[in-house]
Amino acid sequence: MTDKTPDTLLKRHFYTRSLRMRVLLTQVPLTLTVLLIVALGAAYDPMIMANLHFVIGLWMQAAALVICLVTPWDKPPRGTYLAIPYLDFIAVGFLRDGSAQHISAVGLLVLFPVFWLSASGFARKTAIIASTLATLLIVWIPLLLSDAKVTPELLAKPLVFPFMMMAFSITVVIMTASMDSQRLAIQSKDAELRTALKLSKQREQLLATVLDTVAVGIVVVDEHGNDQLMNATQDIIRGQALPADNADPQESDLLLFGHGKVAAPSR
Repeated sequence: MTDKTPDTLLKRHFYTRSLRMRVLLTQVPLTLTVLLIVALGAAYDPMIMANLHFVIGLWMQAAALVICLVTPWDKPPRGTYLAIPYLDFIAVGFLRDGSAQHISAVGLLVLFPVFWLSASGFARKTAIIASTLATLLIVWIPLLLSDAKVTPELLAKPLVFPFMMMAFSITVVIMTASMDSQRLAIQSKDAELRTALKLSKQREQLLATVLDTVAVGIVVVDEHGNDQLMNATQDIIRGQALPADNADPQESDLLLFGHGKVAAPSR
């Protein structure tokens, strides 16, 4: 039966792929969501495509996808691919600023790079700080560049969103750290079991070698009379004592030979 559990499917269809493909697959959900936003904007508010900031955000998203596809991520230093979610933060900032008057909740796209950074396992504290600051800049920079007078009240109003992203990042980091700890424990236990199995096989081979050097037949049977261990000498003796009508006899069924070479059951 084929194992189709979620964990097995995830390992088979994600973790076994190349690093380039995994980076691409991680970026694709954000790209597809952006395409959905473009489709909705084109259908219900075509003016969104005339906004320069929105178009810049789209081009940055396209560039990020191309970078994911063409870069051999296994050659640069480990973790270099995390530059992609930082690029996504900038792209989301432009998309949010360019679509604020047309489509609501575009800023929630920031969930994708926040999750990517927080679940990566690299520099977890840095991921939380970066996710919070990036989200804060996304909501503050448009206010600072607008013609409106910047006041503490104006800056405080959007603070709930960055703190929500900080809480989300902390949650993902904690869950990922717990899963990593469990995975390492399982890997350690698996290594111990493999070592124990290897030692057991070595001891079994050593015991078999020692028994085969003995010129006396040695056999160990269980409570039902089934052979559990037999040396080479006993194997030869057993072959001569096999009854003709029983291909797999118990020890009690083997033939014995007397002085007249007449065979009879051992019982």
